[in-house]
Amino acid sequence: MVAMEHNKHTLGERMTHIDKQNCWSLINPSHLNFPYSWVGHTPFAMWLICKLGPNIFVELGTHSGNSYFAICESIKAHALKTQCYAIDTWQGDPHANFYSEDIFTSVNSHNTEHYASFSNLMRMTFDEALGTFENNQIDILHIDGLHTYDAVKHDYTSWLCKMKSNGVILFHDITVRENDFGVFKLWEELKNQYPYHFEFHHSNGLGVLFLEKPSDPEILTLLNNQNKTLIQQFEISGIQQTFMANLNSLNTLLKDNPSERLSLEREFNTLVHKYNQLLSETQTALIELRVDEIQNQLNRILNSTSWKLTLPIRLASELLRKMARILKKNLMLIKKANDFRNQHGFKALLRRIYQQINLRNHQVDYNLWFKRDLEIRLENIKNTPDQNILNPTLFSIIMPVYNSDIGLLEAAIKSVQSQIYTHWELCICNDASTNEDIKPFLDSLSAADSRIKVYHATSNGHISKASNLAIEQATGNFLVLLDHDDLLTIDALFWVNQALIDNPTAKLIYSDEDKIHLDETLSDPYFKTDWNFELILGQNYFSHLGVYETALVKSINGFREGFEGAQDYDLLLRCAEKVKPSDIIHIPKVLYHWRVVPGSTSINIAEKPYAINAAKQAIKEFAQNNHLIGEVEVFNSGLYRLIEKNPIVQPSVTLIIPTYNGFKLIKNCIESILNKTTYQNFSILIIDNRSDEPQTLNYLKQIQSRHPKIKVVRDESPFNYSAINNRAVDLANSEYVLLLNNDTQVISNNWLTEMMRMACRPGVGVVGAKLLYPDNRVQHAGVILGLGGIAGHAFHLKEKTDPGYFGLATLPRVVTAVTGACLLVKKSIYKEVEGLDETHLTVAFNDVDFCLKVMSKGYRNVWTPFAELYHFESITRGLDTTPEKQARFESEIQYMANTWPNIIAKDPFYNINLSLNLQNAYTLKHFD
Repeated sequence: MVAMEHNKHTLGERMTHIDKQNCWSLINPSHLNFPYSWVGHTPFAMWLICKLGPNIFVELGTHSGNSYFAICESIKAHALKTQCYAIDTWQGDPHANFYSEDIFTSVNSHNTEHYASFSNLMRMTFDEALGTFENNQIDILHIDGLHTYDAVKHDYTSWLCKMKSNGVILFHDITVRENDFGVFKLWEELKNQYPYHFEFHHSNGLGVLFLEKPSDPEILTLLNNQNKTLIQQFEISGIQQTFMANLNSLNTLLKDNPSERLSLEREFNTLVHKYNQLLSETQTALIELRVDEIQNQLNRILNSTSWKLTLPIRLASELLRKMARILKKNLMLIKKANDFRNQHGFKALLRRIYQQINLRNHQVDYNLWFKRDLEIRLENIKNTPDQNILNPTLFSIIMPVYNSDIGLLEAAIKSVQSQIYTHWELCICNDASTNEDIKPFLDSLSAADSRIKVYHATSNGHISKASNLAIEQATGNFLVLLDHDDLLTIDALFWVNQALIDNPTAKLIYSDEDKIHLDETLSDPYFKTDWNFELILGQNYFSHLGVYETALVKSINGFREGFEGAQDYDLLLRCAEKVKPSDIIHIPKVLYHWRVVPGSTSINIAEKPYAINAAKQAIKEFAQNNHLIGEVEVFNSGLYRLIEKNPIVQPSVTLIIPTYNGFKLIKNCIESILNKTTYQNFSILIIDNRSDEPQTLNYLKQIQSRHPKIKVVRDESPFNYSAINNRAVDLANSEYVLLLNNDTQVISNNWLTEMMRMACRPGVGVVGAKLLYPDNRVQHAGVILGLGGIAGHAFHLKEKTDPGYFGLATLPRVVTAVTGACLLVKKSIYKEVEGLDETHLTVAFNDVDFCLKVMSKGYRNVWTPFAELYHFESITRGLDTTPEKQARFESEIQYMANTWPNIIAKDPFYNINLSLNLQNAYTLKHFD
């Protein structure tokens, strides 16, 4: 229990020797870390502590310590005898996000250095800490843990008995209503239950609850927000504090631009001077009037263009400080950052850092995430009936072994023996290991467990031959590939068996995977797409866990010798060409831990350069067997590109470009096409939808007369994007049509050649391009259904050269949809699905709906990064800001939600484990 000598006096009794007026001599907190959401309340919190002089202060949820250390600073400055307790696991939660050990290290170091005599860090859960305190002991409690309604209510209810009868409870984030936050709901309930309270609305809001009527006269004036002047003083002080924290963050990065920094500082100092003058005035009415004026001025600065433009710099400075020690020790990282700056400029580097800050703020600790995911999976298994108990599938696990590390080999075998699903056999081929310990070790395991079969080769044949020798022992229906130092999750075979129950014709099955290090920590989870023909030509994403029908593997004579290093890739491609795509099943669960050891391709395929040549040959043969003739080149370490030969006769294609006025845009678009496009067999059909600018009309008239490839058609109908394009397609006399926005500009000369190569592939429906903003950030790299609601763009705002999640931004791949800003499709397919929806989707989502209709007919929609254009995005028609346009947009959202609910909930070419937050695509999804 907390020592009771700190509990002798009631709240405020020990304040007799403190000049309470000095509480307004506010101290600037010395420990402020990004994010600064709590900083705005530090002036009030420090004042309150000084006013009340508590015996015991407890904080539930300390994180980086902004609120806690501000209170400690006030206690130290005013020589109070308060004992402080910070309770946190320092691991994070779905709202604060999960974070690294560095956070606690920093907090602990600062606490030890400055406040060790009265401050105690208790690293445990809130419930675990309850037994440390006696009832009726705590004076002030700050609740700032998980912010869901149930969580915060639980914390409040659990700790209420520990409060003194005249205690005070603080609740942060009372104005936040998104992301499942529920503090506001509990706060409204408590305000109806307790008569003594007040609140602040800035900095995410702070609720202050008194369990009894306070005795301090000045605090009494704050109740029910009566003393608006004092409340506004705290609000302004808080805004100033936050403002100053941001200014301090600018210092390290704005040294080369002192005029910007000094300008902001001058404006801020002017406001501070006015604020100090304000405090000296005594007329309440004048104070309230001037406070409002200053608040508005502060808001104008905070909302000004210069302030917003420096937001990435302010955020980036925080990360740079944290990275400083690492950067000094990592010359390669410094070189990489410097090269990036030289290639793309300092602003691009800052954007890159800002993106990493945003990503880090939304990421969770993968090890904690996997632990929770596995718990959920195991719970689901308990509730899943055994559906094939009379005729269970036997899995033969294939493991070639050569001079393995005994410890890692034993761990791999134990991961098999620990399987929940018990119908398996482990088929091991010892490929003539020279390590004399291998043979007796394997023999002892085989003697102890009849399911373990061991074959000792008399000569070393390498991995392909050894794998085939292991397969010869197999009697199971399916083969499961396991490397000698990797691990299966305990439930791996259960979910594979479940996939076979759900998909009786399945021939090939694969799961998501991650990497496991020698210290057993996990990293780099790869949450994969469903079967993706174009992507498999660029990388072996199938990989682990890989499960193959035994009869299928034997029909192609197993692994091919001479493809060592890429033997799994080659085996997969030869199997895949023998089966229907619907018989290749993806399990969206991490079932395989790929060991990271020196020399393994789990680190870098460059560790085994012979693997690259083997993979290139396997891809080339697979492509040829699928009627794709070309050469394979490698780039970005382990990623491949099939460059197909151009057809002897180029198919015809019509570029359909609707336009409305926008002379500069349409001129720029047309000239870039004519000057840069190397593909020859194209024509341009411009649909002039009621343009009335003389300059635009003259230009359209001139280019039609000058260029035989160009035709202009006048369309007087009201703007309906779908109808305009449908009528234009009817006019096209070509085999293919390409819908193109007038606010695009060609970048790469081979853009149309690349798109036509993709469109001519058997089974391809729609083809989309890589669209960039003028600053070379990505505008479009495929569409993800469900992202941000209905649909969102993959890799939006990433740098042009950013490879994206596991290289996906650099590889052609099947996607669910592409944007209509640059959409290529065979005219017969366009007509087959009856074009764009003119009735329900006149402006928005018609391209997504169109792609879904094409996909529903069995075609693949493909995005390629090798066709690049700039896109200035909806400049001609503007944004949907009028009430009429908003209503139309809402109806289009509802139509999509009603028409395509299943695929919006689960995009087959994304992954259900990844976030659907528009700003955080391809990051881990938070648990509900």
